[in-house]
Amino acid sequence: MEGTHDEEELSFVSIAALTANIVRYLKLDEKEEPSSQREGGSSDEREHTEKLEYIKRRLADLRAFERVAMYGPRRKRK
Repeated sequence: MEGTHDEEELSFVSIAALTANIVRYLKLDEKEEPSSQREGGSSDEREHTEKLEYIKRRLADLRAFERVAMYGPRRKRK
């Protein structure tokens, strides 16, 4: 399908920036870990799911940003 670029490869700089952001995010989580260990296992699963959803959202946002930077904003069809 022409006009969609969902399967574009990320640039090296983008991947490096994403990796740094994820590592920083996980390090912040490690500092909060002792209090989360007191809670039940289901909350750990929920937090893990939330983190995955956050990362997927950020990757989608980055792809959209790169798409706009490369091709310009999408124009609405009439």
